[in-house]
Amino acid sequence: MNEHTNNPYKSIYIDVSFWPSHIYTNGDTIGGNVRVDPSSRPQRVTIAFKGGEKCSIMRGGGNDGTTYREKPEYFSSELELFASETKGANYDIVNFGIAKDNRVELPFEFRFPDTMETQQPLTKWLENERFESKPGGLLPPSYCSPGGFSSNAQIVEYYLEAKLYTESRHAPSLRVRQSVVFTPLPPPFPNPIPTIGRSHLNMHLQQQRQRGIWIRTHRLYPDYDPNEGFRDKMKHRWMRQKSAKPYTNFRIDAECPSIVTTGIPVLITLSITHLERSKGVPDPPPVFLRRVRVNVQSTIYTRIPHHSPFSEPRDIHDSHVYKTDLLDSSFTGEKGVLIYDGLPVITTEWPLHLAPPFKGYGLKLEHVIVVTVWGECAGEKIELQALHGKLTNVVALGHAGGDEGVNRRLEGEGREMLPPPTEEDVAPPPYQVLGKGS
Repeated sequence: MNEHTNNPYKSIYIDVSFWPSHIYTNGDTIGGNVRVDPSSRPQRVTIAFKGGEKCSIMRGGGNDGTTYREKPEYFSSELELFASETKGANYDIVNFGIAKDNRVELPFEFRFPDTMETQQPLTKWLENERFESKPGGLLPPSYCSPGGFSSNAQIVEYYLEAKLYTESRHAPSLRVRQSVVFTPLPPPFPNPIPTIGRSHLNMHLQQQRQRGIWIRTHRLYPDYDPNEGFRDKMKHRWMRQKSAKPYTNFRIDAECPSIVTTGIPVLITLSITHLERSKGVPDPPPVFLRRVRVNVQSTIYTRIPHHSPFSEPRDIHDSHVYKTDLLDSSFTGEKGVLIYDGLPVITTEWPLHLAPPFKGYGLKLEHVIVVTVWGECAGEKIELQALHGKLTNVVALGHAGGDEGVNRRLEGEGREMLPPPTEEDVAPPPYQVLGKGS
């Protein structure tokens, strides 16, 4: 067990007003009681409220490996709850009263700040647009990189730390910590919430989109019979070898909101644009969806200052990418699902363990959503990345009206993105929602 574990059977215990899993945000008050066993005869009792990062970068491996670490602090506040006027061990603390369980309760209260407050050493954190370098930045949410609280994990933590002084007024005999969960209030968002779509694609996907998907096959001919006999098949093949194969060119796109809410599914909309086709193909050929996969690529960037008397100050950088699947559905029917403009795809709920993006002194978290589509047209298999763009997730707090507003707007916009009613002779295929149950 960690020596700093907050345990009610120890001589000092932090009893917070809410359950430890309660989510705090900017401006919230965090309070409770430090419960002390008077038989420990303390000379002094303090409690501190702190927030900060734990960053680490490993270079090399084995005995020759080096691990660089840094622990930048966001804020730190301390209260002295008890100080005896008597020298040495004593029972002065009982003057505060004794509870039914023979403990002394010392109340405390702190407030979560809005921004980073601790002044960092000058020139330690170099200017870098990816990271913070001075106080005033927004507080990041609580975070721990996948793999748990190992010695090399990247961590953003907020905690209360109580200290019990029994043998000296300056060196604590016992200290305990109680972690608390924090998420910042989301900034104001535009209304309507913008979507991630065609303009957010990277250069490779932009070029892919401009070219579109080309299909060249005799199966595009309107009189093609997939069940024709061998003689007819050879006859048609011989006749068509003398002419160019028919072709079609189309594009498949995907869109989704650029802001999503933790615990709520993500609505993605597929669309298809037929660009051109050969004269022998009178109508746009149907394109069927065989599989769709939606995942989130979370990148945690790390930097640690490195100063040497023999060189200019520099940063050591590292990054790790963690992938989380939101949806991976296959459609094994005879043809699959017909793709049309406005085809909705609904993922599973945004997972709780994916913290909102943030920027700190030594850590930065970003999320990218990737939509990959597998399909079929005229018997030809296709695969493409329909969407690749950054997005933000927010955590809905019961007392944070802003987040509830985001939820309502996302839900409303989701309804607006569904296919509108059309005339019977040009109606799309029956409405079908593609999701985890498909």
